[in-house]
Amino acid sequence: MTDFHQDGSDAPTDDMAGRPEVVSSTGERRGSTAGGRRLPYDQLDHGSAQLMRAIPEHGTATPEELATRTGQPLRTVLRRLPLLELADLVHRRDGGVALTHDESHVDTALADLVSAYCAANPDQPLKPYEIARGITAALAGRHVGTNAVLTCCQHLATIGRLVQVTAEPIAFAFPNASTPVDDDDNPRS
Repeated sequence: MTDFHQDGSDAPTDDMAGRPEVVSSTGERRGSTAGGRRLPYDQLDHGSAQLMRAIPEHGTATPEELATRTGQPLRTVLRRLPLLELADLVHRRDGGVALTHDESHVDTALADLVSAYCAANPDQPLKPYEIARGITAALAGRHVGTNAVLTCCQHLATIGRLVQVTAEPIAFAFPNASTPVDDDDNPRS
């Protein structure tokens, strides 16, 4: 819907770059995103974007809560959530769904899966897409995204649960007994 001037004229109100301002069904005014900040879900269909807006910034929401907040049938919400998870926009946590935050969030369940997969393949450098494919196959169809695995591997490398063995192409391995350990981390007797 286009917002018109208060004086009743038919000239639309201009926002950025001469484009009309858009007023949502809730009265929220949004201008064109041509020069503005884009959200990761700007390219989603209306129903999926509505779900993304209904998920709290911090914390989780159950599919039932999302259906209530958006007015979408529960069946539709349950069909859309796995697609949003595949796109690495949301993840499952504590019986609900939470937004995926870029580098600031590492899912502990995924971290355990990545660590276990690398431990099962000792002394073998693994690329993130190889780890993602292996975990996806082990989960019998539940897709794990390569970007989520990469973020997870980088986090696990910073805390010492994995070792980055090459930078180009990036590859990780499970640390073994021959991997040098920093002496500062081990107290001397």
